[in-house]
Amino acid sequence: MLTAKVSKRSTIDVRCILYTVPSRLIGRQLELHLYHDRIVGYLERHPVVELPRNASVAKANVETVASTIAM
Repeated sequence: MLTAKVSKRSTIDVRCILYTVPSRLIGRQLELHLYHDRIVGYLERHPVVELPRNASVAKANVETVASTIAM
């Protein structure tokens, strides 16, 4: 299980990818369950947010870093 604190900008960082969440969760610590196609955030064992997980974004980030290092 993974946890993330919601920032003052209403974002969470999940494995180096930023996701936006509802502003009502700012400052709260979420328990995250990662699935192949989505991320579910829980607050006190209740699901409060479900986000689509975009593997192509992670791949694009890795490719960008790799191309920057190669320069």
